[in-house]
Order: sequence, then structure tokens, then C-alpha cells
Amino acid sequence: MMAQTDSTGAKRLAILNAAARVFDAHGYAATTMDAVAAEAKISKGSVYNYFQSKQDLFTQVFAQALSGDEAEGDRIVSEPRSALYRLERLLDMWFIHQRRYRQVGALVLEFWANAARQDDSGALAGFFRDQYARWRRRLTTIIGQGLEAGEFAREFEPEIAATLIMGVLDGIIVHAILDVGVVVDEAFLLSLKRAIIASMTLRAPGAEDNQAVEDVES
Repeated sequence: MMAQTDSTGAKRLAILNAAARVFDAHGYAATTMDAVAAEAKISKGSVYNYFQSKQDLFTQVFAQALSGDEAEGDRIVSEPRSALYRLERLLDMWFIHQRRYRQVGALVLEFWANAARQDDSGALAGFFRDQYARWRRRLTTIIGQGLEAGEFAREFEPEIAATLIMGVLDGIIVHAILDVGVVVDEAFLLSLKRAIIASMTLRAPGAEDNQAVEDVES
């Protein structure tokens, strides 16, 4: 039974790897299950034994590619280190992540576009909604713990700060994919980390007065 399970997992992974190559080469619209089967050197029927549709396959290609990042993100959040250290580690991880995104840039944008065309019940839309919720939760957890420990300023809600950080990072990925002159290298990452950390640790003008009012009202 174990050997059969291992064989099934290996075959599924081989199909995912073949599909990733085909999607990357031809895009979502032009890719067919026949082409994926040919790349994987199996019958089309065998592909359907593992994946219900091209859309399901497309979604699982990205889920497979990001699975390692999900596990690493959870590990960073649970580390017994300062919130500032863990926030930096997540930004370092994003840097590696975005380089991989740039390698398959057209496919990433197509994936986002297909998800945007679906309603809330669509598989791609659901994949993105769940993925973003998990990353927002990781960042929110770290930021909330940083606020409690006095590492970060108190002018913002953790979830709002997490959403803003994610928005900035996604925007940079789009700029890099479209090659509009943004060079995302080690120097860029260092400047980005400094800017985000400064925004988290510096009190905004007038923040002392606002905090005093909040303390009186509470």
C-alpha cells in the first residue's frame, strides 16, 4: 500500500511539473490537457485521473510551487525571536519568492487575471482568497506581537498594517514582471526593509497627542 501511495504521489508531481512547463511556454489559454499529457509522456485520461480540469491543474501548479513558502512562513512566525527579526525574515523570504515569480511572470499575471474574472465561488478566486488570508494572518500575528512587546508604534491596527505591506510587495512584483525599470536586487531589498521597519517603529506626527486622548477616553 505504501509503495502504491508513493507511486501515485510521484506521478501526480510529474504531471504538475510537466504542466508548469507547458503553461509557462504557452500560457493558460493555449495550453491543452493533450499538451500536458504529451509533456508528461502519459495519456490524457491519466491526467484526468489526478486533476478534474485544466483550471484545477492550473491552480494546483501554483499551490505546489508555493507549498514550501507556506511551510517556511509558518516556521518563521513560530520562531522564539523578536517580532522585528521575524518581520525581516518574512521580507527576506518574499525577496526569494518574487525572483521565482519574475521567472514565470507572464504566467503569474495570467493566473491573477483568470482569478479576477471569477466570482467568489471560483476555484482560482478561492485559492487566492485563502492564500492571501493565510499570509495576512502571519503578518498580523507578528505585528500584533510586536505591538504588545513595544517593538512597533501603536498608530495602526495590525491587520491594516499587514494589508498595506502585502499591497506594497505585490505592487513591486508587478513592476518587476512588467520590467518598467525596477531593479529588485539586494540593495533594493535593504532599502525596502528599512522603509517598512521605519514606518513600523517611528511614531507619526501628533501621535503622542492622539494616544493621550485615547488613554483619557479609556
